[in-house]
Amino acid sequence: MKRISLLLMLFFTHAAAAETINLTCFDDIQGKKVAHNYTIVSGSNSSNGKVFIDDKEVNASSDKWIDKITSVNITQSIISYEEHYYSLPETIGNKTWGAGTVDRKVTIFRVSGLKRTEQNIQGGMMGEAMGNGTTYETSQCEPRRANRF
Repeated sequence: MKRISLLLMLFFTHAAAAETINLTCFDDIQGKKVAHNYTIVSGSNSSNGKVFIDDKEVNASSDKWIDKITSVNITQSIISYEEHYYSLPETIGNKTWGAGTVDRKVTIFRVSGLKRTEQNIQGGMMGEAMGNGTTYETSQCEPRRANRF
């Protein structure tokens, strides 16, 4: 009985431990390849997980916007996370924008390193600048440090 309890305790301790993946992804921004370092930490029972891009945590806010990671999923075949960005109405000079949202789902395929980003923009400054609706982008990622990809 003690042996089974110890095995179960080890299993649950391992299952609750967060996995961290470190990647460099090469995004195409206005026709230029730009490298960004990603650190993706899986969630637990009490956390949705965390995503850091160039050492800055995505979960952040100000008096004008909120950016939140809603889920992180790390499996043998994919690394994915979902992000929700909300901006409050804003006025700059004589121009006023209403509230806006961006819902983003990023999936990185471990075998190929392909990163697929799906984002849905609705309203706000981003909706006016980039257009409302859903867009899809792809880029390439590679592991940093001793990750198994």
